[in-house]
Amino acid sequence: MLIPLDEETSWKIEKAIRGVEKALVDKDFKRVISLTKESRLTAQDIETTLNKYGGKVTIAPDYVFDSLEIIPISGPNSKSWHVDFDLWIDGKQSDLTLSLTTNLTDKGAILSIDNFHIL
Repeated sequence: MLIPLDEETSWKIEKAIRGVEKALVDKDFKRVISLTKESRLTAQDIETTLNKYGGKVTIAPDYVFDSLEIIPISGPNSKSWHVDFDLWIDGKQSDLTLSLTTNLTDKGAILSIDNFHIL
């Protein structure tokens, strides 16, 4: 992580990302959209991107969250962050990155998908 986050905030962000990741593994693109509020992509956009990239999305190992790139959006006291999460394809870290915005609420982290890009 580029900034230190308290344990509860880190856990909420990881839990939200894991939910989206699981839906991607299951190819449940409508669920991905239901888990990501105000996303710029549709379920069809996500499916098309993953089909063009090829392979099968798999669950990333836990250690990836130790070095996850999390950038505050509007200052040190903000409850919003930009997160780049490299997807794992066929059991290996890929260069296909899911760009997310996360907003922290009392109930957890709410994600929105900004884009996919290849790094």
